[in-house]
Amino acid sequence: MNKTQLESRLGSLLSESLDSVLDRERHTLESKIGGLDGQFILFGAGHLGRKVVKRLKTMEKLPAAFIDNNSALWGTELEGVPIMSPAESARKFDAGSVGVIVTIWCGEATDRMSDRLQPLMDLGFKKIALFGHLAWKFADDFMPHYFLDKPSKVIEQAVEVQRAFDLL
Repeated sequence: MNKTQLESRLGSLLSESLDSVLDRERHTLESKIGGLDGQFILFGAGHLGRKVVKRLKTMEKLPAAFIDNNSALWGTELEGVPIMSPAESARKFDAGSVGVIVTIWCGEATDRMSDRLQPLMDLGFKKIALFGHLAWKFADDFMPHYFLDKPSKVIEQAVEVQRAFDLL
């Protein structure tokens, strides 16, 4: 991506109205998976998954299961929540209707999130949200998390963000 393309993309992001961004923060989790009142599972039983399930437990919103790609974890539990393979979870739950919240995060990973989501979609999972969508909805419980914060904070500081970009 060249400088002109980056400028255009940043301009587009920073020009979204604050009302629109706040609406996205409040409603994306529901639009993706229907919220936490229905059945949902967490994908990723690593560090972030552990953090999420502990916090959800205090909110009395436990997932039905964890799914993880690490076969050494299959058949075990985390915070009383069973861990299973993606394929087993697709058989056990209605993959087309159960919500999946992806809690996989690996800063040194070289793949893209779409590479991680495609196998879930291939198994029939349709309702998929990312950790960020959960964190936006319940910011007091999950944010900030490393570099992740609410998009509205970026919009509120659009002038400073543009100034920093111009310095680069």
